[in-house]
Amino acid sequence: AKQNNGVYTPAASRQMHRPTTAQGPGIFRWRGRFHHAAYKGLIPRVVLRMQLGNMSRKRVLGDSCVHEASDAEHPYEHTHYAWMWEQAVDIVGGDKMDVTYQGVRVHPHIETKKSSQWMEGIF
Repeated sequence: AKQNNGVYTPAASRQMHRPTTAQGPGIFRWRGRFHHAAYKGLIPRVVLRMQLGNMSRKRVLGDSCVHEASDAEHPYEHTHYAWMWEQAVDIVGGDKMDVTYQGVRVHPHIETKKSSQWMEGIF
């Protein structure tokens, strides 16, 4: 991976995204029950749900998948995927929700620690 202004970018498409966090480069922890990921492109819900099932055996209480057309803020089609687990998780790996769709590996923008009020608004 190559560092560019504090952000690690993959040197090859097969290389995993390694974000810089408070714990140091390459360490990302999924903690808590509520998460949101945004993907470039229109990723089918079944692909995302399958990846979520591979990530943890904890029961998922609900998930939401929204496809959006390009707009001024995001000039490309994109997918929002949010979910809540029954119990909090503590999983290491920023690549855990990377998916391969139509032969391309896609890494999401990840948001963790969403509030239950925010999650209620999307379900």
